[in-house]
Amino acid sequence: MPQHVAKQGDTIVSIADRYGFNWERIWNLPENAKLKQTRKDPGVLYPNDVVVIPEIKVKTVSAEMCVRHRFRYKRQMAIFRVTVEDSAGKACPGKKFVLYVDGSKHEGTTDSSARIEQEIPANSKKGKLTVWLEDEDNTILKWDLQLGYLDPVETATGVQARLANLGFPLGEITGQIGPETESAIRSFQIVHGLTVNGELNDEVRNKLKELHDKN
Repeated sequence: MPQHVAKQGDTIVSIADRYGFNWERIWNLPENAKLKQTRKDPGVLYPNDVVVIPEIKVKTVSAEMCVRHRFRYKRQMAIFRVTVEDSAGKACPGKKFVLYVDGSKHEGTTDSSARIEQEIPANSKKGKLTVWLEDEDNTILKWDLQLGYLDPVETATGVQARLANLGFPLGEITGQIGPETESAIRSFQIVHGLTVNGELNDEVRNKLKELHDKN
């Protein structure tokens, strides 16, 4: 069977879309069992992870000659899902949002659990989310999104991506734990009642996974 070596930004869903398969077929392939056990989430791959791709089966269709026929390719879709919280970690239900994904605009309000669920193309890479809190200060929350760029939380890049997605900006995601990342970790620790030292430790990783990956 052919293999795909994952690059930064790849997910099982985007890989499946590239090869024309349903993502569950690739994820549940026996040859990918070890990868599935290691990563546990089809949205999380690490560069150089090896994904086995099923053999393509050719489908033959009988059709009348000299007549124009139209075949429709069903595009692979993914679900963008997020729970919106303010800087104090308070959920924000019933708030207006606008989500831009690769140039397409989606509008709505967060549900009673402060969640947003939106179907987007599986190969989407960038987005922007804006939420209006409509408080006395007319606060607006904004996030720049890198879709699919989520490494395991055990890696420095995985920690940085989760911090940025949760509203703790740290500049470019480089995998290097410098002053900006330490400052973001410190802010994260303050907001969530952790030991405040700016250090990347298991307490920080576990809280990031609890808050970020619960969606």
